[in-house]
Amino acid sequence: MNNLIVQLKGTVGELQSLLRKGATAGREIRQDMEDVSESEAATQDASEMVTLSGGLRLKKALLSRINSASYQRYTAELLVIVFGTDMLASHSLNGRKASNKGDNVVKDSLPAETVGQLIEHVRSKFAVEPGLVRAAIRTKLNNEDKMRKRRVLE
Repeated sequence: MNNLIVQLKGTVGELQSLLRKGATAGREIRQDMEDVSESEAATQDASEMVTLSGGLRLKKALLSRINSASYQRYTAELLVIVFGTDMLASHSLNGRKASNKGDNVVKDSLPAETVGQLIEHVRSKFAVEPGLVRAAIRTKLNNEDKMRKRRVLE
Protein backbone atom coordinates (compact mmCIF):
# COMPACT_ATOMS: atom_id res chain seq x y z
CA MET A 1 0.00 0.00 0.00
CA ASN A 2 2.77 2.44 0.92
CA ASN A 3 4.62 1.61 -2.31
CA LEU A 4 1.50 2.45 -4.31
CA ILE A 5 1.17 5.82 -2.56
CA VAL A 6 4.83 6.61 -3.22
CA GLN A 7 4.40 5.69 -6.90
CA LEU A 8 1.29 7.87 -7.19
CA LYS A 9 3.08 10.82 -5.59
CA GLY A 10 5.90 10.40 -8.10
CA THR A 11 3.43 10.30 -10.98
CA VAL A 12 1.68 13.43 -9.73
CA GLY A 13 5.03 15.20 -9.47
CA GLU A 14 5.92 14.21 -13.03
CA LEU A 15 2.56 15.48 -14.33
CA GLN A 16 2.98 18.79 -12.51
CA SER A 17 6.45 19.12 -14.01
CA LEU A 18 5.08 18.52 -17.51
CA LEU A 19 2.37 21.14 -16.99
CA ARG A 20 4.96 23.69 -15.87
CA LYS A 21 7.11 22.90 -18.90
CA GLY A 22 4.08 23.40 -21.17
CA ALA A 23 3.42 26.82 -19.65
CA THR A 24 7.10 27.71 -20.09
CA ALA A 25 7.00 26.63 -23.73
CA GLY A 26 3.98 28.89 -24.29
CA ARG A 27 5.89 31.83 -22.80
CA GLU A 28 8.89 31.10 -25.02
CA ILE A 29 6.70 31.04 -28.12
CA ARG A 30 5.13 34.37 -27.10
CA GLN A 31 8.57 35.86 -26.57
CA ASP A 32 9.50 34.76 -30.09
CA MET A 33 6.44 36.55 -31.43
CA GLU A 34 6.88 40.22 -30.64
CA ASP A 35 4.30 42.68 -31.85
CA VAL A 36 6.00 44.30 -34.80
CA SER A 37 5.31 48.00 -35.18
CA GLU A 38 4.81 49.45 -38.63
CA SER A 39 8.28 50.97 -38.71
CA GLU A 40 9.92 47.71 -37.64
CA ALA A 41 7.87 45.76 -40.16
CA ALA A 42 9.47 47.70 -42.99
CA THR A 43 12.96 46.78 -41.78
CA GLN A 44 12.17 43.11 -41.07
CA ASP A 45 13.17 40.57 -43.65
CA ALA A 46 9.99 39.80 -45.59
CA SER A 47 10.83 36.10 -45.63
CA GLU A 48 10.59 35.91 -41.80
CA MET A 49 7.08 37.34 -41.46
CA VAL A 50 3.72 36.16 -42.79
CA THR A 51 0.62 38.31 -43.04
CA LEU A 52 -2.45 36.21 -42.30
CA SER A 53 -5.68 36.68 -44.22
CA GLY A 54 -7.08 38.82 -41.40
CA GLY A 55 -4.10 41.19 -41.55
CA LEU A 56 -2.29 39.82 -38.50
CA ARG A 57 1.49 39.40 -38.88
CA LEU A 58 3.37 36.43 -37.39
CA LYS A 59 6.77 34.87 -37.79
CA LYS A 60 6.82 31.96 -40.24
CA ALA A 61 8.55 29.72 -37.69
CA LEU A 62 5.70 30.21 -35.20
CA LEU A 63 3.02 29.60 -37.79
CA SER A 64 4.67 26.38 -38.92
CA ARG A 65 4.51 25.01 -35.33
CA ILE A 66 0.72 25.24 -35.15
CA ASN A 67 -1.26 22.01 -35.39
CA SER A 68 -3.65 22.44 -38.31
CA ALA A 69 -5.47 19.10 -38.00
CA SER A 70 -8.72 20.89 -37.08
CA TYR A 71 -9.91 24.46 -36.91
CA GLN A 72 -10.49 24.11 -33.14
CA ARG A 73 -6.91 23.02 -32.41
CA TYR A 74 -5.50 25.59 -34.85
CA THR A 75 -7.55 28.37 -33.24
CA ALA A 76 -6.51 27.37 -29.72
CA GLU A 77 -2.80 27.31 -30.55
CA LEU A 78 -3.00 30.56 -32.50
CA LEU A 79 -4.66 32.24 -29.50
CA VAL A 80 -1.83 31.13 -27.19
CA ILE A 81 0.78 32.51 -29.59
CA VAL A 82 -0.96 35.84 -30.03
CA PHE A 83 -2.27 36.49 -26.50
CA GLY A 84 -0.56 34.09 -24.10
CA THR A 85 -2.17 31.84 -21.51
CA ASP A 86 -2.36 34.47 -18.75
CA MET A 87 -4.34 36.88 -20.91
CA LEU A 88 -6.61 34.10 -22.18
CA ALA A 89 -7.36 33.02 -18.61
CA SER A 90 -8.27 36.54 -17.49
CA HIS A 91 -10.30 37.74 -20.49
CA SER A 92 -13.52 36.85 -22.26
CA LEU A 93 -14.56 37.10 -25.88
CA ASN A 94 -16.89 40.07 -25.48
CA GLY A 95 -16.48 41.27 -21.87
CA ARG A 96 -20.01 40.50 -20.71
CA LYS A 97 -20.88 38.99 -17.34
CA ALA A 98 -21.61 35.28 -17.47
CA SER A 99 -25.26 34.68 -16.60
CA ASN A 100 -24.59 31.22 -15.14
CA LYS A 101 -21.98 32.26 -12.57
CA GLY A 102 -22.82 33.50 -9.11
CA ASP A 103 -19.57 35.39 -8.55
CA ASN A 104 -20.57 38.42 -10.69
CA VAL A 105 -17.10 38.71 -12.18
CA VAL A 106 -16.91 40.64 -15.43
CA LYS A 107 -13.75 39.90 -17.38
CA ASP A 108 -12.18 42.31 -19.83
CA SER A 109 -12.71 41.47 -23.48
CA LEU A 110 -9.93 40.47 -25.83
CA PRO A 111 -8.98 43.18 -28.35
CA ALA A 112 -11.85 43.12 -30.87
CA GLU A 113 -9.70 44.00 -33.88
CA THR A 114 -7.19 41.22 -33.24
CA VAL A 115 -9.96 38.69 -32.53
CA GLY A 116 -11.66 39.72 -35.78
CA GLN A 117 -8.42 39.16 -37.68
CA LEU A 118 -7.99 35.72 -36.09
CA ILE A 119 -11.57 34.75 -36.91
CA GLU A 120 -11.16 35.89 -40.50
CA HIS A 121 -7.91 33.96 -40.90
CA VAL A 122 -9.26 30.70 -39.44
CA ARG A 123 -12.52 31.08 -41.38
CA SER A 124 -10.69 31.45 -44.68
CA LYS A 125 -8.15 28.69 -43.95
CA PHE A 126 -10.70 26.05 -42.90
CA ALA A 127 -13.87 27.31 -44.66
CA VAL A 128 -15.91 27.36 -41.45
CA GLU A 129 -18.50 29.80 -40.21
CA PRO A 130 -17.33 32.64 -37.93
CA GLY A 131 -19.68 31.40 -35.19
CA LEU A 132 -17.80 28.10 -35.02
CA VAL A 133 -14.49 29.92 -34.68
CA ARG A 134 -15.96 32.09 -31.90
CA ALA A 135 -17.13 28.92 -30.14
CA ALA A 136 -13.59 27.50 -30.38
CA ILE A 137 -12.24 30.76 -28.91
CA ARG A 138 -14.73 30.61 -26.02
CA THR A 139 -13.75 27.00 -25.35
CA LYS A 140 -10.06 27.93 -25.21
CA LEU A 141 -10.78 30.89 -22.91
CA ASN A 142 -12.79 28.65 -20.55
CA ASN A 143 -10.09 25.96 -20.55
CA GLU A 144 -7.33 28.46 -19.74
CA ASP A 145 -9.43 29.92 -16.91
CA LYS A 146 -9.90 26.43 -15.45
CA MET A 147 -6.18 25.70 -15.76
CA ARG A 148 -5.31 28.97 -14.01
CA LYS A 149 -7.66 28.14 -11.14
CA ARG A 150 -6.07 24.69 -10.80
CA ARG A 151 -2.58 26.20 -10.74
CA VAL A 152 -3.65 28.60 -7.98
CA LEU A 153 -4.96 25.71 -5.87
CA GLU A 154 -1.68 23.77 -6.10
